[in-house]
Amino acid sequence: MEALREYLKGQMVQLSDELLVWLGELLERDEFDRNNAEEMRVAYQMAHDKAMAELKEKQRPYYAVTFPQTNTKCPTCKEELRGAYWEISNPISCARGMFRVRLMHEFLEHGQPFYSEPIINMSETQLGVDEHHLDTKKLAKILAGLPVPQAVTDALSAGK
Repeated sequence: MEALREYLKGQMVQLSDELLVWLGELLERDEFDRNNAEEMRVAYQMAHDKAMAELKEKQRPYYAVTFPQTNTKCPTCKEELRGAYWEISNPISCARGMFRVRLMHEFLEHGQPFYSEPIINMSETQLGVDEHHLDTKKLAKILAGLPVPQAVTDALSAGK
């Protein structure tokens, strides 16, 4: 799993970061009136097209954060985690899948492909434990067609 972890940490980028880079470059040229909504829409679309073309050319997986208003804190390192899910995508095949933000954080930052959390009802009574595991089969389908190292393919097929 260490090969998969290193591959994702080195290759996967957040789509919004890529969009901001390209949008910033477009706006530096002063070709767009920042007070004109239609011109800004065009600039954003151009930035999106350039970011997607670059990701496709470099054959890099990317992710987008869903429900960014949701915040949790990692119990291990106390880092503030933004969002509920990562939608991981393949720019070549357009395959994608949703993974919990905390699960991806646990895997990428702490090397743990799983975590568990208590199930607590409204009266603060613990009803059980909910376990979350990295779905390597789903991740393998998403990454199919990208140039992944053999060690990553082996880890995904072994589920370890």
